Amino acid sequence: MLVKDIHYAAGLLEGEGCFSTHTIGKHKRPIVQCVMTDPEPLAKLAKLVYSKVLGPYYSKQNSNYKPFYRLQLTGPKAIGVMLTIFSLLSPRRKEAIKKALKASTLKYKTQRAKQV
Repeated sequence: MLVKDIHYAAGLLEGEGCFSTHTIGKHKRPIVQCVMTDPEPLAKLAKLVYSKVLGPYYSKQNSNYKPFYRLQLTGPKAIGVMLTIFSLLSPRRKEAIKKALKASTLKYKTQRAKQV
């Protein structure tokens, strides 16, 4: 990923993103989410982080609302994005990332090289 791509991701997620945790059973996983009515910026971000854009979704409350699209990263991929763009974000976003990482109960198994 080029520096300009990291800056693009940071800018889009600073303005439109959400950094939090998602609870599945007893486990909390870090999550990065971005929801927009314009799929093109999300498609560019999805390509950079090897993900996909979900949608279109339609509002149940008001049929006049534009359809919206969502990009969502969880687990290790979310952590990677959070840590990559961390230094470029505002203090408020940095706090949201710290809170999400601290609350996460995600555990990683390290693989040992097989001895021959």
